[in-house]
Amino acid sequence: MVQIKEFRIIMPMLMEEYEIGLSYTIIKMEQQNTNGKEGVEVLQQVPFEDDELGEGQFTSKVYHLQSKIPSWMKGFASASSLAVHEDSWSAYPKSRTG
Repeated sequence: MVQIKEFRIIMPMLMEEYEIGLSYTIIKMEQQNTNGKEGVEVLQQVPFEDDELGEGQFTSKVYHLQSKIPSWMKGFASASSLAVHEDSWSAYPKSRTG
């Protein structure tokens, strides 16, 4: 016979405080990995409301990856092909990224 036990760990903060801390951590990491023309460029960050996801934050970013690829690949890859565009709808705990 299988016995299932559930343990709950009480967080020392509210869910809203956790969301703020998560956003801060992501932004801080992006700032540390950004230098000059490299890294993450935030184009737009606005609140949104959706029937499926609920209320959240829409973010549009461009990741510039020139320094992250091998040197042999830089010879035939243009700078525009090394930029990744990301649109993200984050309504914690649900999110959608494209």
